[in-house]
Amino acid sequence: MTASLTVATTRYLVLHLTDQQLVMLPVDQLAEVFNLSLTQIVSIPDLPRAVMGVCNWRGEVTWVVDLSYLLGFQPLFQKGFSQTIYKVVLLQVDNQYVGLVVPQVGEMINCPDQQIQNTGLNNINTNLARCLRGYFLNGDRQMVLAIDGRALVQLLAGD
Repeated sequence: MTASLTVATTRYLVLHLTDQQLVMLPVDQLAEVFNLSLTQIVSIPDLPRAVMGVCNWRGEVTWVVDLSYLLGFQPLFQKGFSQTIYKVVLLQVDNQYVGLVVPQVGEMINCPDQQIQNTGLNNINTNLARCLRGYFLNGDRQMVLAIDGRALVQLLAGD
């Protein structure tokens, strides 16, 4: 009789922040992915610059955030991102929802938890450091940053 070794694996959705920068969020922290027109985002003055405003999601007011900018990368508007329809990944932590605007949604991957590494990450900004679980090297040996949705919500709440 041989003992089977169970490897803990988490399912992630990969998001493209730039052509070279990928991040992944655990699927169990996501509620939905949808398209949102720029005209459906209502700006609110005096908020952090990463907060684009609010939108109506299923009758609820939901914050809409430029994920790239929040994590310290170029804002969507500075990248020549001129689309009028955005990809929004709805993050759900407990009963809080936040719409994360990204240029492109990628594939779902299963990642063994022990393959998330946290060594060798130097010179990362404070917001990214607060949300970062580590990174994973995908099949193309490209670094995919593993983001913790709970830490992201806490960052937005100012905790």
